[in-house]
Amino acid sequence: MSPTEQTGQTEHVDTIQDSITPEAAPIVETPAPRKKMSGEVKLFIGILIGAILLGGAALYPVLNAKPPGGPAPPPPTPVELTRSLLIPSGTHLKGDPNAKYTLVEFSDFQCPSCKKAMPMIENALKKQQGKLNYVFRHFQAASAHQHSRTLGLAAEAAGRQGRFYEMVDKLFESQEKYDAASPEDIADMTAKFAKQLKLDVPRFKKDMAAAEVIARYDADMADAEKASLSQTPSFFFVPSAGKSTQISSSAEMESWVANPKNYK
Repeated sequence: MSPTEQTGQTEHVDTIQDSITPEAAPIVETPAPRKKMSGEVKLFIGILIGAILLGGAALYPVLNAKPPGGPAPPPPTPVELTRSLLIPSGTHLKGDPNAKYTLVEFSDFQCPSCKKAMPMIENALKKQQGKLNYVFRHFQAASAHQHSRTLGLAAEAAGRQGRFYEMVDKLFESQEKYDAASPEDIADMTAKFAKQLKLDVPRFKKDMAAAEVIARYDADMADAEKASLSQTPSFFFVPSAGKSTQISSSAEMESWVANPKNYK
């Protein structure tokens, strides 16, 4: 009897047959069916592509911009503030015509600071009598002063009857009424002032629309721009010969004209 038979157990012995695994059958993968793209997704992708293209087109000129060739153009040459520019022929002179110095003011009848400057100017003319005279010129620096031009034309029209500075005083006296006034109101006021000054009122009204009067006002505006002015009042201390001095404020003007060192 073999040992196996003696124990009554069946012994398992690994054989070659046991160690050989049958060849596996090849696996064939079947592609999953593609899902159709929804309309919302297509729309989003279209918008995204369009945004990228537009962004690229917008950035292209910036990214490819070339620095400007050549040197920058020179700044404009400042206009020389000559006596003939500041005191042209035909301007309204107040004070001694033989005085060697002239205070030129570019002013606006709706400018509160211009009104405040008038007593200072009158005082300076009295204190510097024989040395200093004065010229009033028009400049509308603030676009909000809608009646400034009409008021300036009224002064020029009065000047044709020899009452320029009398009308200047009248116009400044009623300054607080102008902001709320209509063009018709201004026409009535200026005619009333002309009557108070005993002017020929029909002639005064006609002169306000005269080409010569309008040209005079426009010439003042043009000269103010040439002088690069940006505010009212603007002052210039002009000697009969030599360089003019620009003065930026009423307070500075008052101090300047009071200083004897400025009258050589």
